[in-house]
Formats: sequence, structure tokens, C-alpha cells
Amino acid sequence: MNVIKKIALFLVVSIACGTMLFGQTIVDVEWKGLKRTKQNFVAQFVKQTIDQPFDSIAYQKDIQTIRNLNLFYQVESEVIDSLDGVKIQYRVKESLSILPIINFGGISENFWFQLGAIDHNFVGMGAKLAGYYRYYDRHSFHVFYQMPFLPGSKWGISSSVLHLATVEPIFFSEGTTDFNYDNWVVELLPRYNFNYRHFIEWGGAFLREKYQATNIDEVPMGVNPEFGLNKGLVKIAHQLDRIDYLDFYRSGWSSVSGIESVYTPVYKDFFWKIQWTGRYFKRIGKTGNLAFRIRSGIAENEDTPFPPFVLDSYINIRGAGNRVNRGSGELVVNSEYRQTILDLSVGAIQLVGFTDIGGWRLAGQSWKTLRDTKVFFSGIGARIIIKPIYRLVLRLDYGVHWFRPKERGFVFGLGQYF
Repeated sequence: MNVIKKIALFLVVSIACGTMLFGQTIVDVEWKGLKRTKQNFVAQFVKQTIDQPFDSIAYQKDIQTIRNLNLFYQVESEVIDSLDGVKIQYRVKESLSILPIINFGGISENFWFQLGAIDHNFVGMGAKLAGYYRYYDRHSFHVFYQMPFLPGSKWGISSSVLHLATVEPIFFSEGTTDFNYDNWVVELLPRYNFNYRHFIEWGGAFLREKYQATNIDEVPMGVNPEFGLNKGLVKIAHQLDRIDYLDFYRSGWSSVSGIESVYTPVYKDFFWKIQWTGRYFKRIGKTGNLAFRIRSGIAENEDTPFPPFVLDSYINIRGAGNRVNRGSGELVVNSEYRQTILDLSVGAIQLVGFTDIGGWRLAGQSWKTLRDTKVFFSGIGARIIIKPIYRLVLRLDYGVHWFRPKERGFVFGLGQYF
């Protein structure tokens, strides 16, 4: 009974204090703990500012907004009442935002790795600058720069240069032939921000693709063993993010959709692709987190050995293998339950159970081929989370096919799978 009385007293006092503060003028907003992050950058996202009446609901939303920026691993705040009005004080601890990029995996004796570095808070304005080298059968590299919020503007911009080099299995009626695939991409994308988590971006890219058969004797008659193409790409993408972050836990949903078209001058041909990815997260008690992702896509259904959607452990189905199948359409559902078993001030450990299900429309064929290409994998994994470092999650998953248990494999990486 004493416990109930204490809780009731606490609620009454809290409501009374909130009522006394509500409507008072905000005379100062103070930030403590900012190091690299510019104060004018982070301050633009909060609604409770100087000379405005204090609103406790808006204040709580501002605290969550600061967490959602993902620049700080600890956010605390205090409202200080004075004779002149209300003073808001934010105390933050910045995440280490300059990180190495280390990613690797091994499926069915096929090993790949990725090395580089990324700054998630370049010039203290939430910009991203990254560069990495990747070996995935062959040598690739990518340099990327993104300034989501240009100072004093709702506009942003991103640009990148990519050289992607892989060995791609190309499927012909006579059999499968491996081609060395090289793709140079130079891209520029302006964006417009409706708010800090809702934007639309568009732009274009120049592409130079080259295919060369690894073994000319395996190339079917009538197929050129080596050819190159120049292409132009235009795209538009829309993102709406309603995911709230509390440490490494997530709740809410997000939607990312995109349309792109590639024009090949030599063939006077347009190729189009539409893709949508949805994510949903729900907290289960204090230490559990449900997570779901849906990936869907459709492209021009040409009878081509180069359809755009791929079945791959690294991208969508853990344990399936590297570039096992391709299609002109895809439907993939990923689900996870993440259970925290250790949570300390410096880090945490999660155990994960997952199921990945997907199917692909084969190029030039109907959606009925989803039944022939469908795959079902489940497995377990672990996450090691280092809190002071920006979104640093060490990931290990082991997936097994439901009906063909010999199809299995480990997937390593940095960051949550989705």
C-alpha cells in the first residue's frame, strides 16, 4: 500500500510541476557535451526554442528527435524554472562517428571482404563521407559523400563514384556461364527535406558496363563473349522514417521507395525498375525487439540473362549463398526477434532468431515462377553492440534451409541485418 501511495504522490507532483511550467516563456536553451557536432545544426531540429511558451509534450518530442539523429549514444535533459522563465538544458554524449568499414562473409567456399572508413558526422553537420575497397571475386571500390541538410536550407545533396567488379553467373538455356562484370557509376542526387526524416531525392548517373566471359568455351553460340555499354540513369526516391531509437532498441516503421530508368543509347532502349522496402519494429518488454522487413521489386520483364534482382546471403536471404539466382521481380520477407541478454553502459549483447523467405520472378516469365524459386531459411545469430561508437554492431548469423538442410551458411557483418 505504501508503494501505491508513493507512486500516486509522484504522479501528482509531476503533474503539478508540469502544470506550473506549462506556458512559461523559454529564456534559454543550453547544450552540453557537443564536441564535433555544431550547435546550430542540432538546434534546428528542436521545436522548443527561446521566446516560445514551454510545452511539455513538444519538449518530450524534442528529446526523442535528438535521439533519432543517431549522433549521440546518451541524451539527458533538464527543465530549470526561474523567475525569468524556463531554461532547457540538454546533456549529450557524442558517438564516435569516424569508423572503419570492415565487412566480410563466407558462403559455400566463397569469401568476400570490405575495408574502408566512414565519417557519419563530417564537419559536424551530420554529413557522411565514406570510401571503401571490396573484394567479392574481384576488386571494387566506392567513394560516397552526402550532405543531407545544407546550412539554412531544406535542400541536401549526395554524390558518389563506384567501380563494381564481380564474377556474375549468367543463366542461358544451354547452361550457366561466368562473366567478369565491371560497372563504373558516377552519380549526383539533389534532395528536398520535408522534415528531418521525410525527404525526396532525384538525379542521374553515368554508367559504363563491361562483360567478359571467364571461359570463352562455355559461351553459347550467338552470344558475344565480350562487350561494353554506356548508359544513362535517372532516378527518384522517397523516404519516410517513423522509427524511434532508444539506445539500440527500435520502434516504429519506415518506407523507402524508388523508381529508376536506364537508357542505353546503342540500343535506343529504356529499362525501368521499381522497388519498395518497408520496415517495422516493436519493443517486447524492456529487453526484446521484434523486427520485420519487406523487400519488393519489379522491373521490365525482358528475357535477358541480366535481370536486376538477386538472391544473395549478404542482401536478403541469410545462408542461401552468393548470387544464387536472379529475376525481374522479387518478394522477400525478413523477420527477427532480438533478445538482449547483457546491457552495460559501454555495450550490450543480443541473441537473435530469424526467418528469411523470398521468391523471384524469372526473367521473361510469369509471376508463377515465384513458386519455383521460393526459398525458406531460418537460423540463429548474435549481436555485440558497442554503444559509444556510432551504430557499431558486430553481427553473426547462421541460416539453414527448411527443407534442404545441406544448404546453410554463416553471414558476418557490421550493423544489424536491417
